[in-house]
Formats: sequence, structure tokens, C-alpha cells
Amino acid sequence: MRKVWIAASCVLGFLIILSSGWLSIAPAFRPPSSAFVKKNLDELSKNPADLEFSISTSKTRYMIGEKIPVKFLFKNKSREKYTIETRSYDRSGRFSSVMFFVDGPTDGYADPVFSLVGMSMGGGLGNDKDLQEEERIFILNDYVRFDKPGTYYIYCWSHLVSNKEGLSSPFIKIEIAKPLGLYTYRKTLEACIQSWIPNEETRYEAISRLAYIGSERASDKLISLFGTAGKYRNTDHRIGMAIVACRNWDYARARMEEGLKKPSVLVNSAYVYILSHISIPRDFYFKLNNSYNSDNPIDARAMSEEFFMRFVDYERQYLCILADGLAKRKGENLAAACLVLAKGKDEEGRYYKDILGGTPPCNYPLERKEVKEAVAHSFFKMKEDEQIKLLGNCWDEISSAAIEKPLKELAAKGGRVSKFAGLRLLQLQGKDDEFKRMILDCIKGDVDFDLEPLVFSLKEESIPELDYVLLEKLRSNKCFAPRLIERYASARILPEALEYFKNYKAPQYGGNQPALIPYLMKHDKKMTMDMLGSADLSEPKYYGFEKAMEKYYDAEIETLAIKMLKNTDMNAYASSRLIRMLTKTGSERCIDPILVKLEGFRVTNPGDFIFNDTAFNILKRGDWKLSDVQTEKLCECLSDDKTRNAFKRRLQHQRNSQVERAD
Repeated sequence: MRKVWIAASCVLGFLIILSSGWLSIAPAFRPPSSAFVKKNLDELSKNPADLEFSISTSKTRYMIGEKIPVKFLFKNKSREKYTIETRSYDRSGRFSSVMFFVDGPTDGYADPVFSLVGMSMGGGLGNDKDLQEEERIFILNDYVRFDKPGTYYIYCWSHLVSNKEGLSSPFIKIEIAKPLGLYTYRKTLEACIQSWIPNEETRYEAISRLAYIGSERASDKLISLFGTAGKYRNTDHRIGMAIVACRNWDYARARMEEGLKKPSVLVNSAYVYILSHISIPRDFYFKLNNSYNSDNPIDARAMSEEFFMRFVDYERQYLCILADGLAKRKGENLAAACLVLAKGKDEEGRYYKDILGGTPPCNYPLERKEVKEAVAHSFFKMKEDEQIKLLGNCWDEISSAAIEKPLKELAAKGGRVSKFAGLRLLQLQGKDDEFKRMILDCIKGDVDFDLEPLVFSLKEESIPELDYVLLEKLRSNKCFAPRLIERYASARILPEALEYFKNYKAPQYGGNQPALIPYLMKHDKKMTMDMLGSADLSEPKYYGFEKAMEKYYDAEIETLAIKMLKNTDMNAYASSRLIRMLTKTGSERCIDPILVKLEGFRVTNPGDFIFNDTAFNILKRGDWKLSDVQTEKLCECLSDDKTRNAFKRRLQHQRNSQVERAD
């Protein structure tokens, strides 16, 4: 091993000695465009007079793929108190509170991860502190990838300082040169050697450097690092971002598809996610981003749903390929693939439930007998948290005779997972009475989050012995108590639960207590409907009331909902929730009452999201036949002509499609 390190060090040392000056082609000079200069001056005029913000680089000439640190300098010249954010990183990989604006050759630069919209995840070390004079360093390559040599002008907008509008810097000039092959080879080799070093921070830096290089060779190395780079700063997420940042998606996609079929390649959830992501053409992401920035919410929502449909289709396609080659995998690689397949169905279900609506198509690869057997055989290669995940939400997917032996061993082993294993073993063996008794004992005790999938796994029915146990948990504000009451409590405690609900003072965001409304609806629909009809639904404890109405929806509830809409005292939030529920669930008799309510909103809540949201939901369900008068009334409520035209265009397309299908 020592000889390998010595040899690698010698190669690296030789390459570092090479001067990089003659390994590049000098760019041609060009002045900044007048539009760019004007935009920068306009932004600078918005800065407070008592705050200074400037950016600088340590040199003025860099090569394509070279790391470019940019120093931010903030100065507070007044006595007014400002604070500055000091977090050291964002878990997504870059800060959303920093943006760079570039003027350069056509097609010479790009945002390397523009397709990963809505990236910021928060986190990182640091707090806010009072600003006097502060320096920060950000890496330009995380925001801009240079693809052509030339003269570039850059300025930054930042919201790191606590002023309302953010700050803009004066622009700076940098020269980007095209490197010759030896330079790129040297930099790639340096990063690859770094990635071998058993130090998480060093490996994280190597991943970033490979992203900045963005070559096909860099893609190869990044793909090989999935699942091997530890947990430092969400490293798999960073590897995925780095692959997205590389220039040739077609190359990376082809290599990752090959990896699905190779038993030696570790395939985890991040691997499949990124492969699905880069399988969607870049042009589509440009259209998606343009729709988000077009102030046309109808088209933006439609494009967003198209993205999720494409993504889910690709993901399922790749999981099928992975399942086909499962028999050839062994050890950790088999365990990782099985975990992806088991979790994938649960995640796909959430895509459909939360975003797309409906249910996923059948024939998921995990339903195959050989795949379930592979999951069982690899169970001990998984981590405890992963085992608990599969025995919890993914139990229906992995349950088979093959898993009985691992469950017996885990149940006898002790630790957090043993309770899960013991309960699922009873369920697998058909010992339903014993299983139910143990679940009831769990419910009567302290239910932690690990046990959530188990305590809700019994058939939804009244279990009288739980009534007063759950009522006491409710009064003590115990976790899951309202949901457990809805699922298992009988009508015997209805008076006490109703009294508790009426007297309950909810926190700002409602807590768990709105889950009581489905219980009340389940056992006395008329009483609950009367209560909702006369209640101030703006109170936090009624948050989510429409979900209870939707769950038990029928003609009687629809009549109440229409009556509630006519209540002029109902606040905008409650009305919008009610309208959203009706556009998803109601019949055509709801159209006119909804339009009347929206017309009133035009006066009291102009610009509210509910107008465009309603139009999109009507388009999405597709079975409401709006008259010309109703169409015009709805269009009058929409935010602008662009949105109105988009709605009419899509509505007409929908009608034409229905006529074609009828023919």
C-alpha cells in the first residue's frame, strides 16, 4: 500500500510542478455590454447608503474548470444595527441567498445545477451576528460554469445582510482561458487521488473539484463514488449535484444505465434519483424554469406535473432494470439495491398522492417473488434504521415467506429493531390475535415515532378497550392521540372528545387536534356539519377541516359546503380550502357557488392564489363542463391576460380531446 501511495505522490508531484501558464489558450478581450452595466448600476442604486458590498478574486485569469473563490466584503458605515448570516454551508450544496449575474460570450456560461430548482435546504453551522466589517468566501463555480474562453463580467446580489432588499456589488472582470488537455488531466487526477484519501472533508472537496471540471472523465469518477463517501455534509447529495453540473448528460446517463446492470456498481436511492433527473432533457428544464418565471401559474403548474410524470416513469424504468439483474449482486451492493427497490414504491406512492393524484400503475418490480427473496437474504447487510424503515412503511412490499428466518434472528437479537421484527413475525405467521394484543399494548404505552407504522397497521374499527386510554392521551397532548382516536375509538367517548375539542386552544399552526374532526364526522356527521357551518374556521384548531369533509364526502356534505361558501363572514383562508376541496371532489352544482365566492374575493382579496389554483384544479379533473358564461366569469377572476389565455387554451384543448375520444 505504501508503494502505491509513493507512486501516486510522485505522479501528482510531477504534474503540479508543470507550469499552468503555457497550458492554456488566452481569451480575446471584450468590453461589458451596455445593458449589463445599466442593470448593475440600477441594482447598486437600491443599496442603502450606509452599507458597502464588494466582491473580488485573488487573480484575474482562470482556466475552464479551475476553482474560483470569490471574496465578499461587507461594511456597515453607520450606527444602525445590521446583522449578517454566518452559516458555513447549506445542506443543498449552495446558498440560495447568493446570486451571480454574468455578462460574457454567447453560450459561454451556464448555471451548472439550474435544473435542481428550489434547492435550498437550510442547515449548516453558524448564526447571525452584528455587522461591522465582514469577509466571506464563496466559490463561483457552484453558481456559474464557464464553457468558453473569453472576458467575463460578474456582479453578485446577496441577502446575507439583514436589510430588506438585499445588496448588489459592483461588477468585476475575469478572463477565462481554455486549458490544453494536460492541465485538465492533471486537475482530474489530483481530484481522483484526493477522493481516495480516508478523510471525509478531503473527499467532499474532491467531489466539488470534479464538478468544476465537469468532463466525461470526472463523470466516471463521480458515478463510482455513490454510496462510498460517508455521511459528511450529505455527501451523496453533493455527488448527485456534481454529476448534474457536468457538461455531457448523455454520457453520464449512458454510464449510469450501464452501472444498473453491473453487479460491481453500488446503486442507492441517490443514484437512481440522479439518473432519472438527467434522463429528462435539459431543454425541458429550460422550459420548466421559464414557466416558473413567466407569471403564468396555469402553465407553470401543468409543466410541473409533466415533470413529475416524466421523472416517475424514468425512475420506474430504472428500478425494473435494477430488479432484472438483482440475482447477480452480492453483499452490500445487493442490500443497497434491495433497499432502493423497497423504498421506491413507497416514494412513488407519495408522488401520486401528494402531487399527481390517483394511484401508481401496477406491476411494481418489488412484487416479483425473486425480488422479495433477495430483500430477505440481504436484510442483515442493512443498517438498523434501514431495517426499521422496511419493517415499518414498506412492510407490505417486502412481506414474504423468505423473510421469516431473518425476522426470527432479529427478534432474538435485541435492540430497537427487535420489537419491530417480533411484531412483524407474528403478523407473517398469521397469529393475528397475538399480534393485535401486542399492538394494543404498544398503543397503551408510550408510542414513539418509530412505532407509528405499526400502531396504525390494525384494521380501522372501534376497539372499546382503547376508548378511555386514548381520551387520556388526548388530554395529555400525547403524540398521535387524535389520529388513534379517529382510527380506533368508539362513539362512547364522543361527548368527552367534543367537549375537549370545543375548549381546545390550538397553537398557531393547529397541532394534531384537527385530526379529531374526522372522528367527530365519523360518529355524528350531522352534529359535526352543524358545528363547522357555524364555526369560525379561521381558528387554528380547524386547520385541515376540509380533509375530514373530503374523507366522508357525500351529497349531504356537498350541500353543507355550498351553504358554508355563502357565509360572507368566512375568512379567505377557510374559503380557499373549501373551494379547493370542492374542485377536487364536488359535482357540477358547485361551480356557480364557487364563482360567486371568487367574485367576492376580487374585491376583498385581489391577487389571492385561489383564483389561479381553482382554474388549474378544474382543468386537472377534466369532467366539469363549464358553460361559456361560467368560463368568462372564471377568467375575469384570473390574475392577468396571460393566465386567462393559458386557461382558455388548455380548456379548449381538453374539450377537443373529449370530442375526439367520443368520436
